[in-house]
Amino acid sequence: MAIILTTKDQYIRNQEIVSRRLMKAYAPKVYAALLSQVRDAVAVVKARGTRAAQGNVHGSILNTEIGDVITSLYTDAATWALKKYKPNIKAFGINEDLIAQILAYFHRFLLEKVILPISNTTRDRIEEVLKDAVSEGWTVDQTVKELEDTDILRSRAMTIVRTEAVRAMNFSQLAAADTEDVEMDKQWIAIEDNRVRKSHSHAGVDGQRVAIDEPFSNGLMFPGDPEGSAKETINCRCTLGYFARRDNEGNLIPKTTPPLNILTRMQMNRAA
Repeated sequence: MAIILTTKDQYIRNQEIVSRRLMKAYAPKVYAALLSQVRDAVAVVKARGTRAAQGNVHGSILNTEIGDVITSLYTDAATWALKKYKPNIKAFGINEDLIAQILAYFHRFLLEKVILPISNTTRDRIEEVLKDAVSEGWTVDQTVKELEDTDILRSRAMTIVRTEAVRAMNFSQLAAADTEDVEMDKQWIAIEDNRVRKSHSHAGVDGQRVAIDEPFSNGLMFPGDPEGSAKETINCRCTLGYFARRDNEGNLIPKTTPPLNILTRMQMNRAA
């Protein structure tokens, strides 16, 4: 028997399809970038010893490799998300200028929200291992093995890809919805299971519907909003639905919003 998807189910399904593609393509690349950060620290441990390495590996951890990988992820996420974007009123083709705008938006947050937090987490993990190594008298080989724990690195890689993929997909489709020539609303769609955040669930914003340039009641413009806190965005799986606004007679409402791009209007509404 054929399964007929509801609108909500279709939005969730589309995001899951793109998310799986991105996870398959980028989890290994992010893992490799994380391993590179750790191995830079390992080189310090091997050259100077565990005790001497404590507090002296920070500079080697901060590199641009992870930023390059995530930028590539954003490009693919934008392209694939736009292909999955299916507005209620017309088909939408890939627009290179729109993708460039999307990448420019995320570039603003790349250092502060991606490179630095990831590098700081790597640093903290390394310092934790070095502290244990010194206090418990581990050999250099034992310390290196713990630093290069593949399970921890692969888990981190999956979390990073999932978080950045949802962030990029949702903003890409939001930017696409803003190109419509009628007024559009967005609706928060959560996956209601035991992993969903309370603030994103039916007890929070799930099902909430607002204009596309206005924040939801949790303060986010979209799931994964880089201006939101880490506790609201890391590992988020939520998505958005889009709806053409209609008047009391059921007619589509021509766009009357100011001729400003979505970024400018979002910033204005955040400050309001």
